Amino acid sequence: ERQKRQERARECYRSATVGDERNYYAWQCWGVLEARLGNREEARRLFQICSSVNSENAAVWQAWGVMESRLKNYDSAVACFKRGLEVSPRNTFVMQAWAVLEWKRDDLVKANELFERAIMVRPSDGGVYQAYAMLLRDRKLYSSARAMLKRGTEASRSHVALWQAWALMESELGNDKKAREIFQQGIWDSGGSEKAHMIWQAWGLLEAKCGDMETARRYLRQAVESASRPAGSYIAWSRLEEAEGDVQMARNLFEAAVEAEPFNTRLWKAFETFEKRVSGDASERVADLFERRVVAEMRSRGGVGSIEVSDGIGQKFGEWVKP
Repeated sequence: ERQKRQERARECYRSATVGDERNYYAWQCWGVLEARLGNREEARRLFQICSSVNSENAAVWQAWGVMESRLKNYDSAVACFKRGLEVSPRNTFVMQAWAVLEWKRDDLVKANELFERAIMVRPSDGGVYQAYAMLLRDRKLYSSARAMLKRGTEASRSHVALWQAWALMESELGNDKKAREIFQQGIWDSGGSEKAHMIWQAWGLLEAKCGDMETARRYLRQAVESASRPAGSYIAWSRLEEAEGDVQMARNLFEAAVEAEPFNTRLWKAFETFEKRVSGDASERVADLFERRVVAEMRSRGGVGSIEVSDGIGQKFGEWVKP
């Protein structure tokens, strides 16, 4: 199935470039696809065409540089990043990609210079602070990472991912009380953002780790109720209930998840994996789930009309999940 999707995507890009040879975005996306599939020479060919069609497109130089960096062709990658900044001097995405490369090859001075340059250009971009902080954390430079996260949350108070990353780091270091304080501040400063579900989910899992299942469930419920696409939070909650030995509750949560996101293929596959684990590969439940997933996939493509696939599929969240 994945291979079919990849070939369909490739065909779409091919058609787009045949229809308009100057469609640089299609060339770029096609190149990224080939790079992800490991077809590096084809990716280089497509990136080269894209850059010749539109030499001012910094995004293609970033994508090309990232591929070369992953292949450890650092000099080629740096050449791409330099070219990207020549055509777009204030492009912080190129700066960050180059900074990560320098971090990989231990030139921390250059990496710091590039991150600070990105911050100067976009001082309220929480993503720059977070990327830098996570690299510092990975090097176990916790005080520096903490200072960068603090600086980031001061510059971009509603950036949910920054608050979440900071709290998770504190929890990893055993500072659970501090983590709770940061989670709470993140909720307050999120300004009602839908992304706050990221904090509720992480906070719920922290409370579960600490043995407070009642609070954990309350926060996970907040996560699924506040998310526009709650599948990830449902899966996290389901795994928690499964670990607690409540298989039916875990199953109910998956049912609520597919009710909320009926065309989410990864969710259906996660549900199937769960049923294989708890019911056995040859169980009727697994067979039923497979059929329901196929129908959902066909519906998402407009290939199936209204079909009843399960007596319980119309149940609401409150009927499935314990109060």
